[in-house]
Amino acid sequence: MKRIEIDFSKPTIRHSLLNAGWLFGFVSISVFFIFIIALGTIAYLHHLSSSLQEQIAVLEQQTQRLQNVKKKVEKNPSAVLNQQALILIAAQLNLPWAELMHAFDSKASKQVALLELNPDVTTRLIKVTAEARNSAHMTQYLENLKKLKVISDVRLLHHETNSSDPLLPIRFEIEAYWTGGLQK
Repeated sequence: MKRIEIDFSKPTIRHSLLNAGWLFGFVSISVFFIFIIALGTIAYLHHLSSSLQEQIAVLEQQTQRLQNVKKKVEKNPSAVLNQQALILIAAQLNLPWAELMHAFDSKASKQVALLELNPDVTTRLIKVTAEARNSAHMTQYLENLKKLKVISDVRLLHHETNSSDPLLPIRFEIEAYWTGGLQK
């Protein structure tokens, strides 16, 4: 014979939950885990939010510092010009002078004397002032310079006889572009 349970009490929520049995246990455990996961997610999002707020505060401080520097530069434009001038001076000082002097001295003879050498780092243009005993030595020096691989486009700009010197040397100015070894 089969046993039948008859319950004559009024149906209530409590009564329904008690009679649910294993289904109630499963649902209650699921609700508990969902609650724990929700709490963990909320804690993680809170931590993430506070971390982002800290990063935003740091970025705002850096932005403020950069704006202050920008205001100082705008108030003092000569500081920017001074910085640019210092960069050009450093580039001029970093020019490999020994290589440059050797290139021009190697083609000079006892008949040609270098007086002045002015390189421009930004354009690679070199202006040279020299003296030669006569025009033949001057032209020979120019031809020798044209044979150098580190120098291109050698041009005679100006020449004149130095009448104040008893030997009457020819003072001349040339310009050339230096193609070798210059670091920009």
